Amino acid sequence: MGRQLTESERALVTAMIERASVNDGNAVTPEDRRRWLGQVDDLRVVGTCGCGTCPSIEFVSGDDVGNRLWLEAWDNKQNAGILLFVDNGALSYLEVYPADWKEAGESVALPRVSDVDFYEPTSSE
Repeated sequence: MGRQLTESERALVTAMIERASVNDGNAVTPEDRRRWLGQVDDLRVVGTCGCGTCPSIEFVSGDDVGNRLWLEAWDNKQNAGILLFVDNGALSYLEVYPADWKEAGESVALPRVSDVDFYEPTSSE
């Protein structure tokens, strides 16, 4: 059944939905963002990355992602990327990854919203 989001996870997911830009310039409407925000209270963490160095969490298990898009932002303090995946309209995965993969074993923490740089939206909002 999974666990509920922590307050820090909930804050980051919410901020990503409200402020992050979408990959490849795909159009994301205000209605899309409202629909995703409506999912936050019911999200359950069903898995983690397993690498041991990142706080990435999975909300939906399974490999059949269908229509996928992601929202992206940057943590300047840790030099880490942040991606929130949406598969077939459902929030599915929050990924936080270090910018330099060559630094094996170097971990990153869940970013604080105040440390996140949200790119300018590329949609028609």
